[in-house]
Formats: sequence, C-alpha cells, structure tokens
Amino acid sequence: MTALSAALLSVSGCLPVADDQILASHLAARVSGLAQLNPKTTFGYAPRFGVRRLITGVELAAFARRQGLTIAVPLDLCVVRPWSVLDPAQLQTAMAQTIPEGEVRLLDYSRQPVPLGPVEFPRTGLMLSGLWRGYVKGSDARRFPVWAKVEIHVSRDAAVAARDIHPGEVLTAEDIQVRSMPQHPSAATPLSDAAEIMGNTVRRTVRAGAPLTAGLLVKPREVLAGDKVSVTVEAGQAKLSLEAQAETGGRRGDRIVLKNLTSGKRFRGVVAGPGQVKVEGDDAPN
Repeated sequence: MTALSAALLSVSGCLPVADDQILASHLAARVSGLAQLNPKTTFGYAPRFGVRRLITGVELAAFARRQGLTIAVPLDLCVVRPWSVLDPAQLQTAMAQTIPEGEVRLLDYSRQPVPLGPVEFPRTGLMLSGLWRGYVKGSDARRFPVWAKVEIHVSRDAAVAARDIHPGEVLTAEDIQVRSMPQHPSAATPLSDAAEIMGNTVRRTVRAGAPLTAGLLVKPREVLAGDKVSVTVEAGQAKLSLEAQAETGGRRGDRIVLKNLTSGKRFRGVVAGPGQVKVEGDDAPN
C-alpha cells in the first residue's frame, strides 16, 4: 500500500474539504437542510492536513439558526482536508523533471502531511549542501513547502591540470586536459576551453588532475620591472614612439612607472600588450 492510498483510507467517511474554510456548500453535501443557505456562507476553518475536525449535529443546527434557518439536528460529521505524505518515487520523478541529466540519491525528505497535488523541486531550491527545497501545489494553486536531502551530480567537461602546476609557470596546451567530471548542478560551470586557459599562470600550486577554475588563474605580467618597452605617446593630434625602461611591472590595462632612457625622467603609462605601453595626455614624458 502506498503512502498516498494509506492517507486516503484514513479519512474514509469524513467530508473532504480542500479549502481553508468550511462553507455551507461543503456541509450541504451531507446535511441537505443546509442547501437553502448561500453556498459561500462560512462555517469555520478547515482542519490542518492530517487532522480530523468533528462537527456535532448540535453545532450544525446552531449554525443554521444563526443564518435564520431551522433544521432538525443532524448526525455528527467529521471534516478532513484531503492529504497525503510524500512518496520517494514521487520525489525522484519531480527531481528528474527539473534536472534530467542528474544522478540523484535520495537520503531523507519531509514527512509531514501535505495537500494532494503535484510536487515540484525547482533548480533554484537546490543548495550545495544537498538540501533541496520544493513545494506541493495545492488545488488552490498555493505552494506548500517540502524538502529533501540528496546526493546529486551531473557530468560536465572540465579542464584539469595534466601535471603539478606551480605559481609563475605559464600554462601551455600540454599542461591542460579536458575530461568529463561529476559536479554538483549548482556549482559554477567549470572551464572547459583550453584556449582560454593557455598563457595564464596559477595563484597557488595545482596538483595533477585538479580542475583549473577561473579563480585559480592569473594573467601573467606582460611587462616586468627592468624591461625595455616600446612606448607610444599620444598628445592631441601628435603621436610619437620612444623606448623606455619599466620601473614597475604590470598586466594589460595596468598603470606602471617608466623611465625615459634619454632624459632619465620618470613618467607613467598603461600596459597595452607584451612590451608595449601607451601614454596619453598629461602622462606624456618631458
């Protein structure tokens, strides 16, 4: 017997009310005398999921009198909200619909009564810890939160170190391998294009087989302190070239200090490429 069928059997004989409130229209299904009332007249709140509410015949007759209606005291009746408990197969199906490429192992899940309705586990509810928050969509379109604890991974192409790589070493094609690796679906998409990685260095030692992530990579300095560089100076319409010595190093876009080899005066420029510096406006050397 499934959890759902067990839950439905447990409410056998009770009046099912799917809404938050018990209305005259609900009660009229069991107490014919109440059919004369406005169907939207509110009797009271429906019970929580998994709980029965017993309404005595005296209460029903008193309710009718308050609405100006006299009826014979009916039999007592119980009211329930149709409910179920989550079923593992149901959860697995919902998760597969969200991440069909994922391999999921269900470890634990919420077991409180929930309304009848489809279960959904949105991708945004999945955390790196393995907690996955979802919901059951009730008949009134409201969402009732549920949770599950899972182990899940997807296979993605990832660039990994082909050997131990140390800071300062410039990466070449031989240093990079692209292989399929299991990864949590919520983890950042790994780098997989070797061409984007080549020419960089690493912030710290990366062991062979470890992923080469964007956070590990550092663009190498294209100008080092002491290098002789070619400087292009633009001032208005004027443009000239000269050779200078870099007193500080930098990467493309960095502002560095240079020394004019003729006058010995210092000035600043922006690294434009390997051994290339660009100077504009007030930074122009004298």
